[in-house]
Amino acid sequence: MPTIYLHIGTPKTGTTALQNFLPVNEEILNKHGICYPDLGFRYPGVGVHRNAHFLVTTCYKDEQGNRMFSKEQEDYKKGIEQLKEIGKKFSTIILSDEGIWRQSILDRNHFWETLKKDLDEAGFDLKIIVYFRRQDLFVQSHWAQKIKEGAQYDFHQYLTLPVFLNYPLDYYSYMRHLADIVGKDSLILRVFEKQQFRGENHTIQEDFLDIFGLKMEDGFVVEQAVYNTSFEGDYLEMKKILNHLPEFKNNRNFLISSMKKIQDQKLFEENYKKVTFFEEGEQQQFMERFDESNSKLAREFFGREDGRLFYDDIKDYPVYKIDPEQLLVDTILVYGQVINSLNQKCEECRHTIEYLSKEVEKQKKKMEEIEKTALLFRIRRKWRHITGQDKKIKV
Repeated sequence: MPTIYLHIGTPKTGTTALQNFLPVNEEILNKHGICYPDLGFRYPGVGVHRNAHFLVTTCYKDEQGNRMFSKEQEDYKKGIEQLKEIGKKFSTIILSDEGIWRQSILDRNHFWETLKKDLDEAGFDLKIIVYFRRQDLFVQSHWAQKIKEGAQYDFHQYLTLPVFLNYPLDYYSYMRHLADIVGKDSLILRVFEKQQFRGENHTIQEDFLDIFGLKMEDGFVVEQAVYNTSFEGDYLEMKKILNHLPEFKNNRNFLISSMKKIQDQKLFEENYKKVTFFEEGEQQQFMERFDESNSKLAREFFGREDGRLFYDDIKDYPVYKIDPEQLLVDTILVYGQVINSLNQKCEECRHTIEYLSKEVEKQKKKMEEIEKTALLFRIRRKWRHITGQDKKIKV
């Protein structure tokens, strides 16, 4: 019986990195009987490598707020049928989409029961892969992602909004729910901490391959080590302010690219110190609300008698405060990067225009030669007709 390994995040645990890593290594995966299929479904705002997204598309609404069912239910059925065909060739199929983590619990009734039933009927065994990130780190990264996507609220406002309050961060309750449906043995649980990753270099790619008994040394490559990088303090502040302008929200990819280039260069190291967005003492208090859940998860699902799920301690980072001088420096640098990018594009356009202008002149000359040749041909033919030279001489 073929097995589907469904990777559901959680979000902000290197999911994008894995979703780009697997297609790049398609050939070596196939040699080991593993397939990370592209089922052909495309959804606005969803990465093309999130190949499990068709499972939860009915969770979305259209622009008028109406549920979208017909096409998405059709995608779900088509997807299951495609998996049946793939299962005839491969014993292991990997699907991945971090959106399942939230949508399957909050936005659909009986999602997991229905999926388990449908996959059973299709002849598949189901395994679910989950990575857990410490909740205080998750919410800061998740808020930063929302700012990148166009949100305008600050961090503490975010902590009072449904976008956070409705997010399933009680890891034990979630896993207990899944275990009751698919069975505890069907859950593959990992912790998103470098020191807990398997592999020589302790990377998310190495840890994920370990699930399938594979190693990077088996021929796997990482084309790009970092995907979907987060902004740091000043850049989040700039983006949050600019999000009030619709044109920046609509063209955020261009802006984000320029901001990332400057952030990655770290021209002024004092502007890039690690910070926390929690107030002093607030981060520890925030984590205390998850102590019981995390401890139960560690004991029951990881077999850890000490009840410790996360090994990294809360770092004593300074609370982020806006420093007007640093913010001004970063703003000027980003502005300069944008101008440089625009100037580079203008130069590229200028060279293209010059090249095309030369090509147009060449074509004009060719056309003139053709016209001259055609004119001479017509004159000669006319002359032969007038002189009778085009008539055959009879003997």
